[in-house]
Amino acid sequence: MLPFRHVTLRGEQAGPAEVPGKPLFLPTLRGRTAGLDACRQAWRADCSVWPQEFSRGQVMPQIVEFNQIQDAWGYAAAWTRLLGQTPGASFFQTLEWLEIYWRHFGHDQKLRLLLVMEGEQVLGIVPLVVRRENKRIASLRVLTYPLHDWGSFYGPIGRDPVSLLRLALQHVRSTPRDWDMIDLRWAGSLRESDGSDPTAEAIRRQGLIARRRVWKRVAVIDTLGRWEDYLGSRRSSLRSSIRRYERRLGQLGEVTLDRYRPAGSAAGDDDPQWEEFRACLQIARHSWQGRASDGTTLSHRSVQGFLQDVHRAAVRLGAADMNLLRLNGKPIAFAYNYVWRGTVYGLRTGYEPEYARHGAGKVLWARTFADSFRRGDCHYDIGPDSLKVKQPWLTRMVPVYSYAHHPSLSLRSQLFRVARWARDCRGSGPAAA
Repeated sequence: MLPFRHVTLRGEQAGPAEVPGKPLFLPTLRGRTAGLDACRQAWRADCSVWPQEFSRGQVMPQIVEFNQIQDAWGYAAAWTRLLGQTPGASFFQTLEWLEIYWRHFGHDQKLRLLLVMEGEQVLGIVPLVVRRENKRIASLRVLTYPLHDWGSFYGPIGRDPVSLLRLALQHVRSTPRDWDMIDLRWAGSLRESDGSDPTAEAIRRQGLIARRRVWKRVAVIDTLGRWEDYLGSRRSSLRSSIRRYERRLGQLGEVTLDRYRPAGSAAGDDDPQWEEFRACLQIARHSWQGRASDGTTLSHRSVQGFLQDVHRAAVRLGAADMNLLRLNGKPIAFAYNYVWRGTVYGLRTGYEPEYARHGAGKVLWARTFADSFRRGDCHYDIGPDSLKVKQPWLTRMVPVYSYAHHPSLSLRSQLFRVARWARDCRGSGPAAA
């Protein structure tokens, strides 16, 4: 086992600045991805060996922990460099997204940002938070990732997630326990599985006992190849309904799809297109989202400021992807997404209720998916909910896992574990990691 030292810094200025690296994924053409080659390069990450930066006994890796988000900006260049090496990285793993999330929602959480370092070189980053969650039996302090279900997947940032997570868990176990349970959610990947399980492997190497559960399942469309071939593989009923709804909308006037995918500040293309963003919000208010009370819809007051700040950052990084279906120039449906290294993550969609019988939502999806095929996107993650609506479109369902560890000395955690175990016994039950 590779030795390590841990150092905890609270509120101190971050360490040495690094030379800024190149942008992670910035298309060279406005509104275009780099296509198939970029997709292949993005997914061709070899995680089978520990990076060469982890020397064999010359300098021991150390863990540096920060609890203030502003201290992370001293390592912004390293963060960008490491994100470029991370298999299956997403926009949600950027420092920009974490800083905005923490500014809006971090007031009742504790940040545990772990940097794996060798000397002055940052070899990996593991963002963690301690959040209090109210369960049926007790209120628990949960150590987890900071994604909070805004995306599908999350994990360590660096070339070898297994080794990074192992060292992070070793650090967590060697410091005073400020949590009742560890629940590493959002584990997994959109890449075709080769049978490996990085999170389970890291947990096993630490000698921890954890229970793996399916946190959710996401619907995915693999968009490599030709749109015509994909559409031909769908049920005839879907193809017929697309033609029928295209015809219905066409009888009302000119139907167009506008897709806004700025290349980012590095490419001189960072207009946030606020008019189009507000059009998405307006449609969301008129749709079922305007009546939802869970605080996660695009138009909900509790998240509007957060989503606007994230949109501004996404545009700067070349990660914003807005789609507006227009009828005679008027927006009638939207799909608001993020895109990173050829993978599109669908955040929210909606349409004006008056055009529901004209199939505005289905026409929007058909045109948006077709455009993703033609511009060379790799995957389109259309999310975990409303699977009955998504079933005709998806090419596969991808499980998203959580790994829960309950320390034996935490009574509340053990009570929750037993209650969850009893509930699982009535179902299929999770697998031990």
